[in-house]
Amino acid sequence: MSEGLSVLSSLLLLSAMLSIILSIAWATLGRARHALTWAAAFGLGTLQWTANIAFMLLGGSTILFMTVNMLSIVVSALLAIGFRQRAGARTYLPWLLLGGVGTILLVFCTTYVVPEVAIAKAAPQIFRGVVLMLAAGAVMTPGRRTNAAERSAVGMLWAFALFSVIVAVVAIGWGGPASHLAGLDRWILLLGLPTAFAGTGLFAVFLIAADLAERMRLLASRDPLTGILNRRGFEEEARRVIANAVRHRQPLSLALADLDRFKAVNDMHGHAAGDALLCRFAGMIGEAVRTGDLFGRIGGEEFVLLLVNTPGEAAVAVVDRLRREVATQTLDTDPPMTVTTSFGVAELVPGEASLDTLIARADRALYRSKLNGRDRVSFAGREPVAEATPA
Repeated sequence: MSEGLSVLSSLLLLSAMLSIILSIAWATLGRARHALTWAAAFGLGTLQWTANIAFMLLGGSTILFMTVNMLSIVVSALLAIGFRQRAGARTYLPWLLLGGVGTILLVFCTTYVVPEVAIAKAAPQIFRGVVLMLAAGAVMTPGRRTNAAERSAVGMLWAFALFSVIVAVVAIGWGGPASHLAGLDRWILLLGLPTAFAGTGLFAVFLIAADLAERMRLLASRDPLTGILNRRGFEEEARRVIANAVRHRQPLSLALADLDRFKAVNDMHGHAAGDALLCRFAGMIGEAVRTGDLFGRIGGEEFVLLLVNTPGEAAVAVVDRLRREVATQTLDTDPPMTVTTSFGVAELVPGEASLDTLIARADRALYRSKLNGRDRVSFAGREPVAEATPA
């Protein structure tokens, strides 16, 4: 009994600690629903292990047995709901409620009405196994990209689910009081449950940490005003896209855009009007680009567009259409005014794999657009810019 009490005491303390950690994560890291759901699950888990300790100390009270199993069912459901919430999947709450209530009624009937100890012990384990499998399935939905933290968590969920099913099978086969292996299922639980329960909780915390890291990465790569890629984010993505284009010998073009006389907008109407113009321009171009293309802001009023699988002539046509659309927009200023845009376009040429060189060629074309009167598109042609040789 002392070994069992030690294990249950450790689970009680672990549940309390995880509940506190997840509550703090919910309160300080964006108030994600799944974090609060997991915090509630481990909070109730603390009560479950407390009731379990009391059950052992008081000699197997049926009331405590029912309490432990009810709490176990609710904890299992909340864990599954949390994983489904995080994955953006339906929680199927009515079905979970129906399954949970049905399982509790089965435990009640096999405890008080028609005593069947083996079924009473197996039912909550089967429920846990099923709902954790549903949680794992939500995270690994076909077509949904997963990261290392998610794949690891799914492995833990499947391991916990299969462990629960094994315990249920043992309880049904050898869990009755007349069996020479009576109590085997309880010892399997005591041996395996700490690892499974702790692993699930730690991976929940790991997922929240991974989500925070991803949010920080996005913040570091996004322009805070317009929400599109900043210079750093664009360059990181563009180098990957260019390398892929070179490897597969696909055409690729880059366009630099500069809002004409942007300083005059700021001087005449204030920086709020200038910011609104930048956001409107970013929104227009962002809606027009295709999936796979890159669009970013790399300077005050300077933007960059990388068109994948697009030769230079086609890129010029696309950019000129965008230029004409921008020119039709009217700013909400007094008096109302329109803003034009100058573009420079360069195509990736054979033997060229440098983003800096591609930007330099597009910048020369943009400079020509400015010299020739603005509000136009200039093409850099296919002649590469000579790269500087280090001294």
